[in-house]
Amino acid sequence: MALSLGALAFVHFRETPPQRQRFKFQINPEGGRQTGFQLSPDGRFLGYATVTITTGVRAWHRSLASLDTRLVIDRPGLSVFFAFWSPDGESVAFQSADKLYKLARNGGSPIFLADVPQQVLGGVWFDNGVILLGTESGLFRVSSSGGAAVKIGDQQALLSWLPGRRFLSMGAKGTFAGSLDGGKPTLIMPDPVSDYYVQPVYVPPSKPGLPGHLLFIRNGTLWAQSFYADKLELQGEAIAVEARVSAFSASTNGVLVFQPATSSDVVLTWLDRAGNRLRTVSRPFRPDSVPVIRLSPNDSQAIVQIDSGDGKPDLWIADLNNNALSRFTFNGSRSGIWSPDGRKVLWAANDGNRYVRSADGSGEDELLFKDQCGDCCCVTAWSSDGRFITFNEYGGKGQHGMWVVPTQGTRKPIPYRQSQFDYPYWNQISPDSRWLAYGTDQQIFVESVPAGKGRWQISTESGDWPIWRRDGKELFYIQGTKLMAVPIRLTERSVESGKPEALFDLPVGTRFQVSRDGQRFLIALPVESASPSPPLTVDSDWRAGFGK
Repeated sequence: MALSLGALAFVHFRETPPQRQRFKFQINPEGGRQTGFQLSPDGRFLGYATVTITTGVRAWHRSLASLDTRLVIDRPGLSVFFAFWSPDGESVAFQSADKLYKLARNGGSPIFLADVPQQVLGGVWFDNGVILLGTESGLFRVSSSGGAAVKIGDQQALLSWLPGRRFLSMGAKGTFAGSLDGGKPTLIMPDPVSDYYVQPVYVPPSKPGLPGHLLFIRNGTLWAQSFYADKLELQGEAIAVEARVSAFSASTNGVLVFQPATSSDVVLTWLDRAGNRLRTVSRPFRPDSVPVIRLSPNDSQAIVQIDSGDGKPDLWIADLNNNALSRFTFNGSRSGIWSPDGRKVLWAANDGNRYVRSADGSGEDELLFKDQCGDCCCVTAWSSDGRFITFNEYGGKGQHGMWVVPTQGTRKPIPYRQSQFDYPYWNQISPDSRWLAYGTDQQIFVESVPAGKGRWQISTESGDWPIWRRDGKELFYIQGTKLMAVPIRLTERSVESGKPEALFDLPVGTRFQVSRDGQRFLIALPVESASPSPPLTVDSDWRAGFGK
């Protein structure tokens, strides 16, 4: 009997395990336009967020083993800006406004974890209870049981998991491997291989002794390259997995979910103070990431950034009365503003030069000033008296902050406010040219010009993107996904503000402009004929048949 059992065991343990069957299917996200999705580490559950103007942002969980989709976050004032799973797949951490929460997979009440200093770009939840956040201010460490966020690095980066208390961080200088234990990061790839909002993902090996893989997007294609996580070394050449991919998520056991690259065309649309559509005023165009709009002083034209397909967006002028678009720059630009009379446009070249040209495109460019930061300088406002211009820097060789440039004399940039942590990142000059409204990582403020003669907090909670009504009697800004309005009274020496009022919800990442009378809002919205979201494709095992 012993010999028979021994022979049977020998045969059994030499048998090749049954090969996992590979199949694909599609999921149509319900509840509005899908804004992000993440697979649980074990590949059993899919979490995603949707947004509509009427409902705001909501979060959903879908079991890939069933047809049921469950709404887990549908609370006024609570929005999902970035979410990632716990190692066991039983909880999700997410950012809403300036706070980090965790939520059980099956729903319930979100649990507050920590205040976060900036928008979260990426996060990793380690099995030792440590949560690592990549933000616009650097890397922060938070306990999964709650507590203060502790800064551990200055790099701005997207993050993804690696085994052994390590992580991948991707920024403008490439993809690196870092460690919770500290030490110098190891360069993995010298160039930013993925789209800035899609981080590379490590997938462990399917069998012991084999390398794992790095999955990443380059030029719209999803690639996989062999990667030894213990040695932090890539091997061989990258191999294409799927073409025309705009976003993806992968589990540790080979499940893959991806979204096909489809047209993301938008149209400029006027909305009233209740968020109702009034009129479409442009033909469809493809914006550059966040569709930033700059409305002309007489409300008849707008500057928009249009994706040219080569990674270098250009500025176009939209004629709002004739639904027409005309190209303004041809060598790349990400920011431009109108002169006070609307006859000229100040535009930012990617080499740091800031030029002024006639708004109709005629004549030559006049160099106004040069910023050493290059394309990390964004021109933001031109005073109504024409005396000065403001711009912000978001990195580069200096700190984050705002600068003022006189339009006469030496035209040398003068620092207005700079700070490494509580930095202002958007500003607008008041119609009387005496005050500057700006957003920090926490609030909306109005401060004197020049600085130092008074500073007033306007928002009662977090705020972004302040815009003045043209008579200075109202200030509008974004709080989470809500468009807020607050009455303002300006004097020569003080600023008085009333109670902020929520007008309506905006899609995540939307930027707006305000008509002269404050009754209409110009927003870039998806074309109505387009599908709210393209379907998500689920691949049960992308590694099957991938090769040794």
